[in-house]
Amino acid sequence: YPLGIGGTLTPSAPLTYTIQVTNTGPSTATNVVVTDVLPAELTVVAVTASDGWTCSNSGQTVTCTVGSLDIGANATIQIATTAPVTLGQLLTNAAVVRTSTFPGMPITSNVVSARVQFRAFMPIIRRLPERASSTNEVAFTASVLGTGGMMVMTYTVIAPADGVITNTVTAAANAIDPAPANNTAPTTVTVTPLANLQVSKTAASASVPAGQPMTYTVVVQNLGPSTATGVVITDVFQGGATFGSVIATSGGATLQASSTNEVAFTASVLGAGGMMVMTYTVIAPAGDHEHRDGDAAGQLASAHVRGGSPTVANTYSSSSSSGSPPRRA
Repeated sequence: YPLGIGGTLTPSAPLTYTIQVTNTGPSTATNVVVTDVLPAELTVVAVTASDGWTCSNSGQTVTCTVGSLDIGANATIQIATTAPVTLGQLLTNAAVVRTSTFPGMPITSNVVSARVQFRAFMPIIRRLPERASSTNEVAFTASVLGTGGMMVMTYTVIAPADGVITNTVTAAANAIDPAPANNTAPTTVTVTPLANLQVSKTAASASVPAGQPMTYTVVVQNLGPSTATGVVITDVFQGGATFGSVIATSGGATLQASSTNEVAFTASVLGAGGMMVMTYTVIAPAGDHEHRDGDAAGQLASAHVRGGSPTVANTYSSSSSSGSPPRRA
């Protein structure tokens, strides 16, 4: 009696039928022949049987014989096959045993069946770190994906301010997968920091007598999204103006260097949304006219990020209490 695999199986998966033959008496069975005509969709791989039996197959027909089978003896026959690739296909099979002891009484085994699992849908889920997006998951479905078929999904996610994004996409289906190891694919992306610095400069008054100090306030803001490192602020004076002294700093700014016509401040770190404030004096050049901001007293020359964060978008403006228009670059 065949005790084969029932239920479901995947396309091209192994399928083995096991036939158990037992002589329950009352006589010894002679010239025993077991015949199993397999479904046309199956491919026979190998046939094995108990000692003393001889097996062969021709196409879909497997035949096993033995000269005699004593009372109470039993034998096992195994037929190894490969399932078809057609989804949803139902395979049925039964074996027949004959003996010359009872030539007119062939015995048919129970019928076993197996269905090639139908793939009802194919969801694909890509899980992202929570900080990469306000929503950390995206899913796609397809009702059917045939053998050899392909699905392609292209989409975007918003990167965090810094760090490394490591995530894994997973594919799954209703069908049993004979090779689940290839159902996942991890990716790793390194986030390049971006820091948008904005700089403004304001004069304490609209004019200054020749040879007298003028007070300037420079404000640097990091508009993000990343932390800026190695921040350097430089102010180069023109028209004969010279550096006076630093009055106050905040936000981590420190005086790096100064010369007759230049002053520079640095900050090792300026976080996203952070601010640096620098207040210092510049001595107006000698002359018989008042010096106005935007003339020889100088303009903010540059502001940029060095070191750990790249230069990205450094905008600056220079204005005074006289309302001179902002300058941007």
